[in-house]
Amino acid sequence: GRFAGRFQVDLKISDGLFFGASAIEFPLVNGDNTIEIPGSADTTKVVVVIEGARTNTQVWNKTNGIRVRYPRPLPLNTVATITGHDMLASEVVGGNETDTTYTVVHSGSPQWMILRPGTNIINLSSDSGAGAVKLLVQGAWT
Repeated sequence: GRFAGRFQVDLKISDGLFFGASAIEFPLVNGDNTIEIPGSADTTKVVVVIEGARTNTQVWNKTNGIRVRYPRPLPLNTVATITGHDMLASEVVGGNETDTTYTVVHSGSPQWMILRPGTNIINLSSDSGAGAVKLLVQGAWT
């Protein structure tokens, strides 16, 4: 009509990536673990889940040199979760959650954990304990 107009909107995605709809679970054992990450881009959508008992647990991506360490001792029946994308950490004991973000130590990148598409070599180590550790990963596509 007489008062019609045209406009253009440019939308930008903050990180420019699309992530898989659900996470893939990778159980880890002490030492080197080879995992295959789907996608076409590096992903920061990585959650590390550590079940006690473990002390000073470190997950090291030997493929790109990034390490994340949870230095707190985790007693039996305690679960620590490190969410790399959001840079958060917490512990759950008996249904009670405590923020432990301040304790996480990382190196190799400003991000807490990055996985490349394809093969990654992940090294798991702890000073003591043998509680289960797993990664929950969403692949990334450009």
